[in-house]
Amino acid sequence: MAQVCHEYGVPCAIVRTISDTADEQAAAAFPRFVRDVASIYSHGILRNVLRDLTDD
Repeated sequence: MAQVCHEYGVPCAIVRTISDTADEQAAAAFPRFVRDVASIYSHGILRNVLRDLTDD
């Protein structure tokens, strides 16, 4: 995706995170991670990106 965006001159950002411990508790840990961690950080990242895009 990033390569295609680069080739067409389209800005692109990718955010990646490790979501669980990859052990027998991973299936139970993932929904909790999304609810308690990922949603909060994702919201903050998107809020800042959108704010920066509209500050021009």
